[in-house]
Amino acid sequence: MKWAIVMDLATVHTKGNNEKLTDNYQMYTRSIKCIYLPVFFVVIAAWLDQASGQLPDVYQQGVLQPYTGYSDVTLFKFHVPPAAARGRWQFAAVHDDPSCQARQVHVFLQYGSYPVINHGNGSALYDRGDSLRRLTVVSTPQPHPATELTVEAPQPGQWYAAAYIADADRAVSQQGLSHHCQYSLGSIGYWRQETPQLLPVNQPVTVLTIARQSFFRFFVPSGVESVSVSVSGCRPADSGAPPPDAVHPCLAWVGLRPSALPNGQAATDGDPLSWDGGPPQWSISGLRSGATHTLRPELLWHDVYYYLALVADNSAELTVTVTLRQCEFLTTDGRPPAADVTTTQLANRSHNAGPPPERCAPLTRLTRVQYAQDFTDTFLAVNAAFYHTWLALTERRISSVTFETHELEDIGGTLYVDLRLSKLIMGDSRQVVTVSGCVSPHVLPVTDTGELLCHPGLAFNLSSASERQLSAVRLVPFPEPARWFVSLRTSCYNASSGSQLPCVRSQYAVNLDIHLQPCVWPGAPCGEHGICRENHRGRLYFTACSCLDGYRGWDCSDGSAAVPSGRRLLSVSLLTLSNLALLPAVVLSVRRRLATLALVYAAAMVASMLYHLCDQLGRQLTGTGYCLLRFEVLQFCDFFGCVLSCWVTLVSLAEWRRAEPTLHVLGAVLAAAAVRWRPTALGVFLVPVLLAAAVPVAVYAARSWRRGRLLKLSRSWLLRHLLPGLTLALIAVGIFTGLETVDNYQYTHSAWHLALSLSLLALLPDGGRRGPSPSDQLQLIPEDADSDRVSFRHELDELGAGRVSPTFCRSDSAAPARAVVATTGTAGS
Repeated sequence: MKWAIVMDLATVHTKGNNEKLTDNYQMYTRSIKCIYLPVFFVVIAAWLDQASGQLPDVYQQGVLQPYTGYSDVTLFKFHVPPAAARGRWQFAAVHDDPSCQARQVHVFLQYGSYPVINHGNGSALYDRGDSLRRLTVVSTPQPHPATELTVEAPQPGQWYAAAYIADADRAVSQQGLSHHCQYSLGSIGYWRQETPQLLPVNQPVTVLTIARQSFFRFFVPSGVESVSVSVSGCRPADSGAPPPDAVHPCLAWVGLRPSALPNGQAATDGDPLSWDGGPPQWSISGLRSGATHTLRPELLWHDVYYYLALVADNSAELTVTVTLRQCEFLTTDGRPPAADVTTTQLANRSHNAGPPPERCAPLTRLTRVQYAQDFTDTFLAVNAAFYHTWLALTERRISSVTFETHELEDIGGTLYVDLRLSKLIMGDSRQVVTVSGCVSPHVLPVTDTGELLCHPGLAFNLSSASERQLSAVRLVPFPEPARWFVSLRTSCYNASSGSQLPCVRSQYAVNLDIHLQPCVWPGAPCGEHGICRENHRGRLYFTACSCLDGYRGWDCSDGSAAVPSGRRLLSVSLLTLSNLALLPAVVLSVRRRLATLALVYAAAMVASMLYHLCDQLGRQLTGTGYCLLRFEVLQFCDFFGCVLSCWVTLVSLAEWRRAEPTLHVLGAVLAAAAVRWRPTALGVFLVPVLLAAAVPVAVYAARSWRRGRLLKLSRSWLLRHLLPGLTLALIAVGIFTGLETVDNYQYTHSAWHLALSLSLLALLPDGGRRGPSPSDQLQLIPEDADSDRVSFRHELDELGAGRVSPTFCRSDSAAPARAVVATTGTAGS
């Protein structure tokens, strides 16, 4: 039963993580070994972990792709429970055939949202610091010991892993020509969970440490002004234990951390906004007996549990006091009021007649305005009359707004925060107005002393000194689900001396443009050198830029490896103009009255030109007229026209007039079905070509059998048409299958156009002369009346041949012949 459960889980996650490859479903069915090999590793690891007391939580695996953009990554999702002391992830990569090359697999793990990957050292908009964890796995043909990643005291909630294989060789491989190696990554996540004791607040409680590490917790709701934890009266619980000293203190370590367990292995306390993969922690080392120590968080997380860790060499008894100080102007529902708190309410503080601390300042809650398109929601302030984006700032205190992003529906886009000072303040030359601010998830970035603490990547400064400094934009790709805060402080300075002055105006207006958007930038999500794509992995979906012309970076703005404009122009010119090599075949078909062939060649030439023009320019410059039709339609027409051109040419060599229309329709049906099935497979081209080539061979064999001996072929036709045509066709196939790479595509594919077009021109049948109609039967009768052999011309009429070329085949009869013409009409010339 356990095996069945594991296999079902793996199947479900494979389908979810690789939904973008549904068109290649049959590829997966052929590589079923690659899909499920990691599962065996997962099962073995699960049984070992059950034996050690750590039950695995998640089994996942997925097929890997080379990285050309974030759309190629394989995603895994893990849920870490609360109070997890350690999280362990194991990854094992395999390939489906021993002949496949071992490849490096890059894995990135991050809390809260999809990992933001800076592949190839391309530019990144935002650095999350140490929150992104990396490891490398090497694939093998068989299950092998896994590569492990351990996170001490991970933050509870959703964790995401993104994986891809290192860049492959840049050859353009054709499906069906050789084995297509499949790479798969299996993963397992499991964690050790603690059961902290619940502490009462605002009253002392005596606790006993019964192990080396003891964990406690207490809840901090909204509207709390300050939190402090005091530890005092520590003494050994065992009377026989040695008294504490400087070497062996009563408590070795005390740690306090919101949302997650404190990490006792951390050497020092983290920055409150370091974003190192979890919330900050505050700690004290070496607590002696009789001393009182207090932990006071500098920044506060609200509506979460705080966890207290006590580490002692021996069992100890001590008193712990958790003090929560509420903001005193709370409303009846226990939450701070909105921005409409009056001055009278602010003054009615029992303990202080002055203004409340900055942490208790009213918050403006932004309302989400939802739109039909994904990742386009906007956050606006609202009053009794209308929605608005303007916020009034004063010099007296910090102004803050708050909004929430949600799991799954928001994390796949980009959080866009644009703040702009009103231009009206630039007319005042007496002083310069500055607004310093911060965008922060989870925590209001205001200390109890009224200072702003902000991550450097999310801080900003506005100034009226110049028009360029009136605005600032901060972008957070793949924002984690959290309650976000934007806090602003206003100051005024002398325009000449730079000394701080009281502000002339009582209020200053700042416009807040806060919304979600696909990819990166509004209007042009990926700039001028990328395409914004929406990707689905089952229930997970996200937007990412696909860069063009060698550009890199999260928004395709890094041009350090970009293809020069001259080379791009040459590439477009070669791929489009090389199709004009089909024009001689079109003209010659018209002169020889082969209307069907002329139409097919012309359609193939136009379709290929439009397809390559759209592929090279249309998808890059969206909104232009380079793509006459949808890209998929043009691609189908190009491949279909190529296959059909080869078909009609080879079928026409048989000169079987009665069957030609039927064979042409049959070829169109087969080519359409094959191209729609697998457009890039080599068999889509070779199978119709071989079937079409079998038609003239079969007709030649039938005519020889009727004649009683092998008919001779014209040496001139062999040397001038068949041999050059087949040689050029083989060259075209060789280029198509073995020489094309991503780097030389514009040259090799253009050469493919030329070789294939010249091959069709060489094999083009001579349709200028028409043989007799069925009513004008020309029979060559031997002079020997007793002979029962008839001429080849008569046999062609029985087969329905449209004409006879005397240079194509000859009769070997040595007997002279006389022509008897029975005419009922005019014979063809």
